[in-house]
Amino acid sequence: MERRDGKVSFHKSGSGRGAKVTIPIPWLRKMGISEEDREITFTFDEEASKVIIEKK
Repeated sequence: MERRDGKVSFHKSGSGRGAKVTIPIPWLRKMGISEEDREITFTFDEEASKVIIEKK
């Protein structure tokens, strides 16, 4: 398992606010995610306070 520290970027989006997290390209490649095939699913585990990202 590889671990990296990062930051969340917050921005205004229309009438609300949004947030973005940068994921390293090598990790995306290992997951099979590319510019052409970029559908993912986010799952938030409240008990563990973790976000899980999976390719669709």
